[in-house]
Amino acid sequence: MKQGERFGSFAHANTEFKTKGATEVEAPTEEELDQETLLAYAEEMQNFLRTNQKSFQTFSEDVSLEYKLSDRFMIDFEKGEVHMDASWFFRRGFTKEQIRWAIFHELSHFKDYVHDSEEANEVFRGVVSESAGTAKKIAKKLEEVFPEKQEEIQRMNKPDESGSSILGPMSQIESMAYRIHHTFHNTLDDIYVNHTVVRKAPLYEPIRSGGEAVKSLYKEILFPLADYTASQRHLQFCHKLLREQMIPDEKVIVSDEVQALLDREIEFAGKKYTAKLLIETFLKPRVARETSWKTREKIISSTLYPLFQELVDKDLEDWEPKESNKQKNGDKSENATGEPDEGEGENEDESENGESSGGSSGAGFPELPFQDEYDAFDENSIDQMSEKEIEAWARKTIEAQEEAEAEENKTAEERAQEAQDRLDKIWCEKNQFEFQQFKDYARIESEIAPYLEELSRLWEKIVHGKSLEESRQKEGYYKTGMDISIPEVVRQFPKLEQKRFGEVRVMERMIPKESIVHMPEVIRVRLVGDVSGSMDGQRRRVLMKVMALIASSLDEFNARMERRFGIGAKKRMRGESEIYLFSDRVHKVKDASYSHVNDERVQMRKAVLAAADAGGGGTNDSAALNQILQELTDEDKIKIEKNKLLDMVIEVTDGVPNNPSLTREAGDRLRDAGIIVKAFQIGTIGEGDSALFNNVWNAGEGERHGESIGTDISQLVPAITILLKSYLNNIT
Repeated sequence: MKQGERFGSFAHANTEFKTKGATEVEAPTEEELDQETLLAYAEEMQNFLRTNQKSFQTFSEDVSLEYKLSDRFMIDFEKGEVHMDASWFFRRGFTKEQIRWAIFHELSHFKDYVHDSEEANEVFRGVVSESAGTAKKIAKKLEEVFPEKQEEIQRMNKPDESGSSILGPMSQIESMAYRIHHTFHNTLDDIYVNHTVVRKAPLYEPIRSGGEAVKSLYKEILFPLADYTASQRHLQFCHKLLREQMIPDEKVIVSDEVQALLDREIEFAGKKYTAKLLIETFLKPRVARETSWKTREKIISSTLYPLFQELVDKDLEDWEPKESNKQKNGDKSENATGEPDEGEGENEDESENGESSGGSSGAGFPELPFQDEYDAFDENSIDQMSEKEIEAWARKTIEAQEEAEAEENKTAEERAQEAQDRLDKIWCEKNQFEFQQFKDYARIESEIAPYLEELSRLWEKIVHGKSLEESRQKEGYYKTGMDISIPEVVRQFPKLEQKRFGEVRVMERMIPKESIVHMPEVIRVRLVGDVSGSMDGQRRRVLMKVMALIASSLDEFNARMERRFGIGAKKRMRGESEIYLFSDRVHKVKDASYSHVNDERVQMRKAVLAAADAGGGGTNDSAALNQILQELTDEDKIKIEKNKLLDMVIEVTDGVPNNPSLTREAGDRLRDAGIIVKAFQIGTIGEGDSALFNNVWNAGEGERHGESIGTDISQLVPAITILLKSYLNNIT
C-alpha cells in the first residue's frame, strides 16, 4: 500500500505558501512536510484510539489504563496511561487496524504473564540458564581471537548490577547470549499470543478484514523478506516458524541445513512431529488443552530448543569476531567538558525498548556476535514495550487483584474499621495531627471506654434535667400600667393628635415570668498532672488515661448540649477542661477556652499525648495550684458564689511535693475561692511519704481531699469517675 493511500486526507495538496501581501516564501522542506504529516497521522490515530478505549479495556479486563500515542513506548502508572511511539508506527505506515492489533498483541503478552507470573518468571530464569553456555562460548572465542584484549573482555564479562529485576545482573556477553535465546522463546510466545488475539477478537480471523490487515502487516512491514538464507541459521529457524504462521500461503526460503532441521521428526509423547506440527498441536491456545507457561516451556525445552541450540552453536563456530569501530551508544556519552564519561564502555547498551541489547562496549573493544542483525530485527519487532515495563505493569495488576480479593474477603468489622480510618486520616490532615498519634490516643480512649460510658449516662441525665427560675420583667404596651414609655408615646403621637385615645397603648407593667435554666452554666475541671522524674512509663500511661477521661467526657457533654440546644444557645450549659503538667516547672498544655467541639478535640488529643514525653525533675505542684489561683478572674469568683460555675481541680501525683506547706496553702486558698480540690497519690508509697501526703491534703477534721491509690494504679480511673459523679449528680 502506498503512503498516500495510508494517510489520505493528510497528504499535502499544495506545497506553495504565500504571506499576506502575496510575498512568496520558500516551500517547506521534506523534513517539515514529513513532520507535519506525522502530527496529522498521530492526531488521526489518537482519535481512533480514543474511540476504542472501551474495547482495549474489555480485552485487557483492566479499566484503569488509557492508551495514547506519544514519543516513546512506556507505561505511566501514576496517570494510568500506556504510551506508544507515534513515529515508530508512522515510519512503518501502520494503519488503524494494525495499530489496534499491535495493542491487542501486547495486551495478550501482558495477560499471559499476569495469568501466572511466577511460572513466567521461572521460564525467564530458565532462559538465563540456557544462555549461560552460549555466553561462555562467546567469551572463549573472543579470548582466542583477541589474546591481547583480555582486560577489555573481562570488562565485557563483568555483571551490570543495574540489570532487570527479573533476570538479575548480567554482563554484556551474558546479555547478548540472553538476547539470542530470548528471541527464540519470544518467537514461540508471539505465535501463541497472536492466536490468542484471534480467539478473543474474531475480527482478526484470516477470512475477515482484520485478518487481511494482520497478514499485510507481517508481509509488508514486520517480515518483508521471504528469503532468509542470508541470515544466521538460528534466526532463519525463528523467522520461518513465525512468518509462515502469519502468512501461511507464502513459503519462506531458508538454507537446506535449516530446512532439514525443520523437517526432522521429533519424538514427543510417543509420537513423531515436525517443528510446525508440534506448534500446531501443542503450542497454540486450545480450549481443551493445558497451555500454561510451564507446560509450553516443558514441551519446548525437550523438542524445539535442542534444534535451536544446535544452530546457535554452528553459527558461533562460523562467527569471525572483529574489533568494533563504534562508540558506545552512538558516540553520545560525554560529560560537561565534552570528553567521554569516565568508565564509558563498561555497561551494556540498551535498545530502544529499554532492554539490554548486549551491544559492544565501544571502539577498541571486540564486537559481540550478530549485533547488526539483531539490532535490525529488534528495531522492527512489534514487541516494543520492554520486559521491565511489562513486569512492572503485571506486578501492579497482580497487586490490585490481590487487594481486590482481600477486600472481597474482609469482614463487615474490617470494612467498618477501614472506613473509620479514612475519615480519621482526613481529620488528621485537616487538623495537622499525626495519624499514628491519633491511633495512640484512640487506644487510650478504648481503655477508658467503660468509665466514659458511666459518665455518659450522667451527662444524659444532666442534659435533659432542668429547673425553673422566676423573674419579674418590664413588658408593654398597655392602656394602664406603672410606667409610661416615652419612645412609644412619640411613636403613637399621631393618634393622640387625632384624639383617638382609646387606641393608645403606651404604659408598661412588671410581669412575673418563668424560664428554664441549667445550673450551673459552666462545669470546669482542671487536671494537674505530675510528670516528674519518678513518673515512669506505666504511671504516665495512667495519667494520660485520666486526662483523656476528663477531656473526652466533657467533650461528649458539649456535643450533647449542642445537639439538644444548638450552637451558641445563650442558656446552654457547657463543660470546660484545663490540663497542667508539672515537674520543676509548670506547663499548661490545654486551655479552658472553648469555641467549637472540633477545636476542643484537637487541643484535647494534643494535650494528652504531650504527657508521654514532658517533664522530668521535681514535684513542684504548688506552682501549678498557684497558677490556677492567679488565673481565677473576679467574674469566675462571682459565678462560683452564685453556683453558675462548678470549678474542680484534680491533682494526680506519685510523690511528695517539693514544699508540702506551700502545696497545702495553695490548696486551701483554692477551696476558699469555692473551687473543689482533690488529689490522688499513686505508686509505691512509704510510711513517711504517706504521712506527708495526708498532712497536706487531709489534715484537720472534716472532708478528706486526698486519696492514696497505691500500686494498683488501674484503680485511679474508676476512682476519678466516682469523684466526678459524686459532684455532678447534684446538678439538675
